Amino acid sequence: MKIHFNRINLACAALLFIFFAGCTSLQNQNKTFNAITRNGKMSEIVLAFAQRQNRIETAERNETHPDGILFYFIIYPKIEFEIPALVELRDFDVNGTSYLELTRRNGISDIEPVTVIYDRNSFRHDERSGLINIRGGRECFIKKVTICGTALPLEGTINAKLFFGFDYNLEEFNFFLNIDDILLRN
Repeated sequence: MKIHFNRINLACAALLFIFFAGCTSLQNQNKTFNAITRNGKMSEIVLAFAQRQNRIETAERNETHPDGILFYFIIYPKIEFEIPALVELRDFDVNGTSYLELTRRNGISDIEPVTVIYDRNSFRHDERSGLINIRGGRECFIKKVTICGTALPLEGTINAKLFFGFDYNLEEFNFFLNIDDILLRN
C-alpha cells in the first residue's frame, strides 16, 4: 500500500501530533507528588513537594539556570525545644553523584541555593501553600529549598539528605525518589 502525502494528509498528521503532545502535557499537569515521610527521635519530616525548578527569584536575585529542584519539607517536632538547629541543604545526589559536582563538570559555576524557613502562619503567603498539606493544628516548620545547576538526567534516583534537629543536636533524614517522580516545572 502506497500512501501519498498531500495537504490533507499532512494536516491530519499535524493534528494527531498536536493531540498526542497535548495529552502528554495534560498528564504532566495532572501528576501529583507523593509525599515521603521520615521519622526521627526529635521530629517527623515530610518531603511534601518536589518540582523541577530552573529559576531563582528573590528580592536580590532573578536568575535562570539549566535545571534544578524545588523542595518543600514539613518538619513536625516531637520534643520540647528551645532552638531549632539545621544544616542548609546545598546539594543532593543524582544516581550516587553530587549534583554540585555534576554541575561543575559541565562548566557551570557554583549556584547559591535559596532556603526559606516558614512557620505555619507565614507559610500562607508562599505561592505554593495551597499545594502542601499540613496536618491539623500541629506545630511545624516548612523548609523551602531551591537548588539549581546543570540539566538533570531523564531517569535515575535522587537522594536529598536533610539535617535538622533542636538545641544543637541534629538528625539525618534521607529522602530517596525517582527523577520521574519530581513534578515538571510549570
